[in-house]
Amino acid sequence: MHRFLVACTLALAFLSYFVPEDSFAIEILSVWTELGRLFLLLTAAVLLTIFITVTSILYVVAVTIWFSLPLLVAALVISLILLFRDEILAWISLQRTCDFLSSELVKFSVDIQRFKHWLQPIVETKSE
Repeated sequence: MHRFLVACTLALAFLSYFVPEDSFAIEILSVWTELGRLFLLLTAAVLLTIFITVTSILYVVAVTIWFSLPLLVAALVISLILLFRDEILAWISLQRTCDFLSSELVKFSVDIQRFKHWLQPIVETKSE
């Protein structure tokens, strides 16, 4: 439809050059030509308005995503923590168990050293 109106406007503008200036037909052609130009201007204005609106919406969306990116990352981290909660708790429990066992091993080693110092005089006495 738009191309048809553009073609008609151009055709009317072209025909107006061949019609005598004092005839009534030139008035009709000039009115139609002006209406066609007005329609083209309105179409350009509407298209420009649509372009500006879409560009503004895309800009707002991009800015919103840019400023909410830290929140999105935080939400992703929290969801991953909640997703792997059991594994994380098992790992923490394993770490605590390893720490407990290593401290008990140190205590046991100290006890063995004490027992060795306590037992050594008895062993020396028996061997003499």
